[in-house]
Parts: sequence; structure tokens; C-alpha cells
Amino acid sequence: MPQPPQRHNVLLLLALIGTLAISLFVLRPSWEIGGDGFSYYAWIRSPLFDGDFDFSNERAWYDERFSAYTLEGWKTAAGKAGNPFAVGSALVWLPFVLGAHAVSSLASLPPSQPLAGFSPPYFLAVGIGTAGAAIIGLLFLFRALTVLFSPAASAVSVLLIFLASPLLYYLIYEPSMAHGASILPAALLLWYAVRKLYLAPPVPLSAFAAGALAGMSFLIRWQDALLVLVPVILIAFSPRRKSFALYMATAAGFLIPASIQMAAWRMLYESWVAVPQGASFFAAPGQFLVPFLVSPFHGLFAFHPLLVFGFAGMLFLARSHKRWAAALAAPLTLSLLLNGSLNDWFGGSSFGARRITSMLPIISFGVAAIAARIPRTRFTTAAITLLLAVGAGWNYLLMAAAARGILPLSRPISAHDLLTAPLRMLGW
Repeated sequence: MPQPPQRHNVLLLLALIGTLAISLFVLRPSWEIGGDGFSYYAWIRSPLFDGDFDFSNERAWYDERFSAYTLEGWKTAAGKAGNPFAVGSALVWLPFVLGAHAVSSLASLPPSQPLAGFSPPYFLAVGIGTAGAAIIGLLFLFRALTVLFSPAASAVSVLLIFLASPLLYYLIYEPSMAHGASILPAALLLWYAVRKLYLAPPVPLSAFAAGALAGMSFLIRWQDALLVLVPVILIAFSPRRKSFALYMATAAGFLIPASIQMAAWRMLYESWVAVPQGASFFAAPGQFLVPFLVSPFHGLFAFHPLLVFGFAGMLFLARSHKRWAAALAAPLTLSLLLNGSLNDWFGGSSFGARRITSMLPIISFGVAAIAARIPRTRFTTAAITLLLAVGAGWNYLLMAAAARGILPLSRPISAHDLLTAPLRMLGW
């Protein structure tokens, strides 16, 4: 299918930027780098200000500020201050943080915290970097969707995962976490793979590039190594003759960016492959899959019910694009199983099922497959618009309720808590 006219891309870009800008103005989040974001940011803060990757001072200050126990609790076998979070987000933020550092230095801005690098210019740099990565990713996702679907169905899908998923919360309130930035490499992978590995016969160069994009996803969130299954399955079920060279090219492409994370693990944990959270991070396979999906305590469909269309739509996608659907279903299914196999399946103080955010580009193909089957009439257009508005309204009210403490995210949430939070936000 030919690519959409350029005006569609421009209109979508304006809609995404405008929505995010208005959301920031209305919700007025208090940006700071804390929680998991503190550890993601430490990968850039420590070499920039301290000239090393010794996180002892970051961990000590974090423990003092947040009454935590990470300096000793995360200490590695080599006696180093640990950092169990991936390095890729720091690379996404690098040009923006360097810009903030240059401005702060030229303006001689004093640090607002005892540890340099934790001041508003750096918070803003991280927020802009994350938002920019996510918006660019959504634009590439739109172009990927229009390879198989109409611009209208593609736009509906992109808007749904933008407005009615955990993504928006992690752009507005928690941009220092990796979830927003994870959209970019995942979307780039699907945009590239649908054109070069699905609609075109795989060649070593396209396999290498797809592997590299999957490796970039791994670099931002190491769980997203599962996305390498997209090119692997497309190659395995290609109607053309398969070649071992294609698999080797995919692996080589993956390992080049992935080696950065592996080197970081080696430096801190003395192993090229590590699970820094430890064996206790995992439960029995799939033990918590059902609550991960439906529990009011951050369950995927409980917080963001419209995402069910993405899963149901995979059945429709399989009817017309069986090989592509299989390539998407494999990492999505395994991601659900992985998240349902964690003792911390609820994701701490998560807003919904945050760990599924990087799979939203895959889910969007299911949404588009359903939207493409709906005849375009005034009634259906109005119904889809209303559905998006309701999903977005529910999401915004939950976000505001969480930010104001009406919906506490750090303790178990009951169905009553979840269902009444929007009403309490409205003063009912």
C-alpha cells in the first residue's frame, strides 16, 4: 500500500504535540528524577559530573532522600554500587542533557540539590528527550501501519495507544523512566520489518538492520530482547528459501547495540549476561498472568480497557497477514508471560501495566485490523470518536487522581478504588 500523503504525517504530529502540550499545561506535573528514573539517569549523570561509573554517591544520596537501602542492598559481588536498569535511555537523553549542561554552565546556574545534575534544566532535558523519542516513534508507527491499513484506521490506532494506555502517564509524570523512550526502537523495528522482511524477501542487510533495531530495544529495556523474534519469525516463515546467513546477520545486528548493555553488566556484575534483580525477581512461569491482565491493582485491562481491542484484533490480522501476525504475536505473548511470572507483577507504584508499554506498537496493529473492518460512515466515525474520547477521559482522570493521591499507586488497589477514583476527581 502506498504511503499516506505528507499532510497526514503533519496532522498527526501536530495532534500528538498539541495533546501533550495541553496535557502538561492542564495537569502541571512536578518533574523530578526519582524512583527507577534515578537509576536510568545515573548512567549519564555519573560520567558527566564525576567522570566515572561509580554510583556510590548517587545511591547514597538517593537512600538519604527517599529513605531507601540501595547502596548496600544493590551492592554487587565485586563490591560495587549496583545499577539494575538499562543504559539505553541515557543514550536517548544524551544530546538534551549535554545541552542543559552547556546552558547551566554558561549561565552559571547554581545546583538546586546537593548532587549536581539534579536541577530543573536537567529534568526538562530528560522530559524533552523522552517525549521526542515517543512522538517520533509514534510517527514511524503510523507509517508502518499505513503499509497494511488505511490512514484513517492507522490514525485511530496510534491515537488509541497514545491517549488510552500507560504511555501518556510516563510522558507527563514519569519521563525519567524508560517506558516512553522504548516506543521509538520498537516502532522503528516494525516500520522497517513490515517493508523489508514481510513485503520484501529478506536479505542479509535487512536482517542485520532489523536485528540492530531489536538490539536497541534491548538497550532501553532488556526485557525487550523479545522483539528480536519479529525478524526471526519473518525469516523462518518466509516463502523464499531461507539461509543461515539471514539468522547470523540478525544476531550480529542485535549484538552490536546489545554489547553496550552487556559491557555495563560486565563492569558492575562481572558477567556479560546478568539478571541484576536476582533470582527472587521471578515466580513460577505465568503464576500471576491473570492478575497482571485484569487485577484492579495495575492490571492491564483494568486500567486501560480499550487495549483489549488490540489483542482481539490480532485474530483479524491473522486472517489477512498470517506471517506478520505470527511475528507480532510471539513477542507479545512471551512478554505477557514474562510479566505474569514476576513476583513484582504489579510493577511497584506503576500506573497500569507499565511494563507492557514497549509492546504498544505491536498492539496497535490489532487495533488497526479492527478499525479497518469498520465501514466509514458518519455514525461509525462518531462512535469511534466517542470511544476514543471516553478512553482518553478515563485515562486522564486516573492520571490526575493518582497525581493527587486520590488513587494511591503504592499500595494494593481495589475495584472500588479504581472505579470511583474518576468520580472523586470530579467531586462526585
